Amino acid sequence: MTVLAHARLAAILLAALPLTAGAAAPCVKLDHQSYCRAWSAKNSSMSKTEFLRSGETVNHWQNMITILRYNGATLEGAINTYMSVVQAYMGPHDRPVWIAPKHGSHHGVAATRLVLQSPDGSEGEYVVIYFFSDPGKPVYAIAFSQHLPLPSGEIPTMAQYGKWLTDMQAMPVASVTR
Repeated sequence: MTVLAHARLAAILLAALPLTAGAAAPCVKLDHQSYCRAWSAKNSSMSKTEFLRSGETVNHWQNMITILRYNGATLEGAINTYMSVVQAYMGPHDRPVWIAPKHGSHHGVAATRLVLQSPDGSEGEYVVIYFFSDPGKPVYAIAFSQHLPLPSGEIPTMAQYGKWLTDMQAMPVASVTR
């Protein structure tokens, strides 16, 4: 797991959950690629599940999907918790622009893009994160992270960002994070 992936957990102590040997890991799709569960952790207030492509590991990856489940939180509270953890990895002039995606069936939604850097500048991630809430249910966040520099060397376009958000809205998060 990268320095930034560990940093996302810094504010919250989570107990790691081992994957069951021999059991097929739940998988999700994003941008026509399959990502399967590689690591999970949880405590009473939240859980975190990381999904990777075949051949990638939590210590060596290019693309990762992370699903966060915030128990008993509001949408605003979950966003504030997440941002309090990643704030230290944003540049001093970074100001996320939050949008409310129009597609999907959730009661409350918010999404943004972030570029995160380790304190020494040795590692970075481009992150698209989508939060959603529904009455009486936990708040979820789905983050799609890409290690920097990107293989293509180009930051994704707005069209690609929109496609990822559409894919995130279709993910069966409750069924793959149990």
